[in-house]
Amino acid sequence: MKYKSLQQVYSESVSGNIPPRKHLQLNVNEGTAEEHNINKRNNLGYKDPETKEWKFLRASDAYIDGVVKSRLDTVESASYLKTILNHGIKAGVIDEGESINGEKVKILYNYLSRDAPRGELRKIVSSLPDKKLQSKFIQGLNNPSSFNFYEVVNSELGTSFGPDETVVTMRPAGEDKKTRGAAGPGEALLAFLYNGRKPEVGDLDLNGTTIELKYNGGRIGKGVNTSDVKKLVGMFFNLGASGKIAGTLTEDGAATIKNEYDNKTLADFLADHSGVGISDVDRSYFGRVRALDWFEDNNKAARGVGGGSAFDKLAQIVAAIQMKAYFNKIKPFDYLGVFDAAGNIAGFDRNDLLKSNANEIIEKLARKSVILAAKTPADESGFQISLQK
Repeated sequence: MKYKSLQQVYSESVSGNIPPRKHLQLNVNEGTAEEHNINKRNNLGYKDPETKEWKFLRASDAYIDGVVKSRLDTVESASYLKTILNHGIKAGVIDEGESINGEKVKILYNYLSRDAPRGELRKIVSSLPDKKLQSKFIQGLNNPSSFNFYEVVNSELGTSFGPDETVVTMRPAGEDKKTRGAAGPGEALLAFLYNGRKPEVGDLDLNGTTIELKYNGGRIGKGVNTSDVKKLVGMFFNLGASGKIAGTLTEDGAATIKNEYDNKTLADFLADHSGVGISDVDRSYFGRVRALDWFEDNNKAARGVGGGSAFDKLAQIVAAIQMKAYFNKIKPFDYLGVFDAAGNIAGFDRNDLLKSNANEIIEKLARKSVILAAKTPADESGFQISLQK
């Protein structure tokens, strides 16, 4: 079928010739709407939020992408930010009085929106604290080995969260200005994903179950007498010395043991050098071992932590003693959680550790690849603990 042009139709209707008119030239055989750019000829307006003036732009792709969509995204994002802010305050990650423009809110939004389906972000955050997540986390702490807390979240929520340096280094509410005793890397994210409320005890509160968190290298002492510990450290060659002497008694150290502990037990030695004294459980256990006999059997050289030198073994015993004293100096909690940068975490029942002697603690930690080690130079925060995954 052949169509007439608008100019022909108009000419026939007025019974005469008419001069060419551009607006009468188009018919369906003369190109598509896209070719003639008709869809991009309409002017649309918006009120600039900054100048409060009306501006008019053609409804081009640039307008749609640069103005319309950006305004929609801002409104949508603001809703997400508000949800993140409210939960962050409740979970003890964001300080009271913060707004959606706060740095922590932006960091969390960027992290969560990147690894969660866009349409699901508000739903996911609104569902926190998720009791199933909390239950699985507690189950993981009781596992015979460590588990990964990112995998727990992802399996339950269908997300793909993982380690992120910006988020991991963020601290919980009230911790930003601390230099000593501050939260370890990752604690704020753990609190955001799992906490039901800001904990009064420990670092996590999972529906009433409290967890004290220690990031790799976390300190496990409080109010340690540093002079006592320094005397201990000073009796040995350091662990980085020659393989023939690393971790063994120095000549002066051997003389001290011989002269001061000839008729004493290992419990007496530990009470004098742990920096926190010794518990009844440990005094009973180590009181059966003669100090001179222990050093004679264990004064062996080995480099590095976990090498089995005399100092390495003694440092682990002292660390376990310091840790129990630390537990008794802070408010009671339910579990100790030791975690690394990849999100692997090993859990231990606080009460079980408290009733164990230092050697038993070392063995229980080792089953989950957690080790204790000295921290030098010595200070009041004691020795350290780490997960070796």
